Amino acid sequence: MIGSGIYGMSNPKYTDKGRIHLLPDAFESEEELAKTLYHEKTHIEQFIQYGHEYVMNNRDRFEDLSESLEDTYFLKKEWLKT
Repeated sequence: MIGSGIYGMSNPKYTDKGRIHLLPDAFESEEELAKTLYHEKTHIEQFIQYGHEYVMNNRDRFEDLSESLEDTYFLKKEWLKT
């Protein structure tokens, strides 16, 4: 699992509880852990809003959206530091 490039998973069976599974790569750094948590939280919100079946049938689209939101959030965070 280490070095797989997979950092976490959100399990749609447990979205009412917000369950996120963190994998070893998520612990590379504090920043990577924060990004993984933000990214997976976005997926949980997608499952709640659109339903498991719709999200899974459009997985690529929702993955792209989660990555885009993650990038935007952390770019804004870095910009605010300056």
